Amino acid sequence: MTITGWIGITKVVPPSMGEAYVNQSVALMVLPKYIDSHFVSYQLNSPSLRSTTNELSIGVGRSSLSLDSIRSIPLSVAPLSEQRRIVALIEEQFSRLDAGVAALERVRANLKRYRTAVLKAAVEGRLTETWRQENPDAESASELLGRILRERRERWEQEQLAAYEKKGKKPPKNWRSKYKEPARPDTEDLSSLPDGWMWVSVDAFLTSLRSGSPAVPNDDGIGVPILRSSSVRPGAVDFQDARYVSGELLEDNFLHEHDLLFTRLSGSLEYVGNCAVVKGLGDRR
Repeated sequence: MTITGWIGITKVVPPSMGEAYVNQSVALMVLPKYIDSHFVSYQLNSPSLRSTTNELSIGVGRSSLSLDSIRSIPLSVAPLSEQRRIVALIEEQFSRLDAGVAALERVRANLKRYRTAVLKAAVEGRLTETWRQENPDAESASELLGRILRERRERWEQEQLAAYEKKGKKPPKNWRSKYKEPARPDTEDLSSLPDGWMWVSVDAFLTSLRSGSPAVPNDDGIGVPILRSSSVRPGAVDFQDARYVSGELLEDNFLHEHDLLFTRLSGSLEYVGNCAVVKGLGDRR
């Protein structure tokens, strides 16, 4: 049983351990032969006795249990044969639970592979192959892109004119030439696409792209919830994984339904590049 650190964790020394010692943070219990060690271990690891152990611990920051406190922990005692039967039944149930967990992990892995396969089929056009055959007159990607780019330029021009007007200036003769066309993707190593599809850059689709607030968040629940990189998973936003910011906040940094979030900074590589749509925002703003 540990005295410091993870208080009250109890393990039986396995026969395969060989010669070993313990330091002062671990208490070594030696039991008589008519008490099953596993029977005592399961009791000490039970929720009720873990609660008792926590109550007996002392210290702030680094808690500890004295040897006298350990001696005072109450244990139930059953006949040795029943102790062994209890241990056998516990281990049988735990084995079933372990098998169930393993089965769930296999299902989880299979679902992940299936999800990946579905997404791959979708972006390659195989998922809607029959639909395209049944709808040959549907608008092509090039027609759609042309419409998007026209609206993109019109929006830019309106923003520029509004900016000049705000400054009380007239736009110069060549102001429209400053418009920047969206970046073109490098398609050299990209796969072929179905008829009617085309490769474009993310830039072509954007109305705006911006980073979030640099405000320092807090954990006291005061202010407006602010999402972080770990809040965004592939295809899902975890609104519970949030901290809080207060003070003067920019309107542009508030989320809206159907916004697209893309993680770009994180201390963990698995959180970089995750993308999800904001859905069910409700009154979380």
